[in-house]
Amino acid sequence: MRIERHGDTVQLWLDADDTYRWAHKPGDLWPCSYLSGKMLYAEFHNGDLVDCRVDCRYDEALDVGSDEFNAITNDFLNLKAA
Repeated sequence: MRIERHGDTVQLWLDADDTYRWAHKPGDLWPCSYLSGKMLYAEFHNGDLVDCRVDCRYDEALDVGSDEFNAITNDFLNLKAA
């Protein structure tokens, strides 16, 4: 996991191990995870999503459910903030 903040912009990089571990947490599984074992890049500006890629591809990002995307990005951004 890598997070960079530049003014009002936040960039989040998750590697395949990060997404796999997140989806398979004991007691908190995401059993039908689309992102499990895939790389994720997300960029937010003033809280708005401005860029997203899965396995370095924009078209792969279109298949991610908003509930899973919001959960994983929220979990990792809150983890870094703690």
